[in-house]
Amino acid sequence: MSSELNLHTVSGLTIKALIIGRDRATRWNGSALVAWDAISDVNWAVGLIAITEEVTSDATGTGTYIGDFPAGITTAGTYPIEFFSGASPIPGQQAIGIQTVYWDGTAATGGNAINISVEGQNITVDD
Repeated sequence: MSSELNLHTVSGLTIKALIIGRDRATRWNGSALVAWDAISDVNWAVGLIAITEEVTSDATGTGTYIGDFPAGITTAGTYPIEFFSGASPIPGQQAIGIQTVYWDGTAATGGNAINISVEGQNITVDD
């Protein structure tokens, strides 16, 4: 797994990624895909993946954030990703971006990834 999660938005944010199950009825909790209603409000941020802003050689933020898809997800499929701003997002918080990852069980595969950033108002389609 290497930098499958990516979002381009404004620089200087703390970004967390939520992996949604290919069945759309589950989400990643840090160790498994579990039903949405199995997550309490207080544990909602558990399993969110911190993604890191890329910086220049002068340590200037680029607004490009990257992170790794969880190795613990071994079932092939198309997984929606939602990105949230803040150190500890809460239930009902608006996502600032979305992405789709095509996962073969061990790595991202070909196909178009659609990344939409609400906060930065960017729409990027990656081939």
